[in-house]
Amino acid sequence: MNFQWRNGFHAPKGVGAEDVGRAIQALPEASPEHLLQASSQEGHVLHETLWAEGDQVWARRGRLDHCRNIIGAVRAVQIVGGREIQIRAFENLQINGERHWRSIEEISDDAELRAAYLREIVRLQDQANAKLRAFQEFMDG
Repeated sequence: MNFQWRNGFHAPKGVGAEDVGRAIQALPEASPEHLLQASSQEGHVLHETLWAEGDQVWARRGRLDHCRNIIGAVRAVQIVGGREIQIRAFENLQINGERHWRSIEEISDDAELRAAYLREIVRLQDQANAKLRAFQEFMDG
């Protein structure tokens, strides 16, 4: 099997997808935990990428990632026709070429934000459909 980076992925400088794919295949399990542990060894293809910066930089990145997960986990709840409807309370939308977090209330009240939200949903549907097609083609070999 050959490897390449996903379109749009900002690959680590000087690190090839082939090398990373092979390194991941060599892990006991293709998990972030195993990859992080393996990359801590000097000479690993991702060692410089993941370990060159100080722990403070990585701690901040980890905290930001955790904050993103927390924001994404908050749901707005509304009762409609006796049924409880849950939706993400905050969404990260592409607005004028930049990503911004907006509340579902803001999105509901603003036509431009609603359009951006619907574009995001369509983008995610297209992404899921493309993933399904690629898997089916891959399995058909």
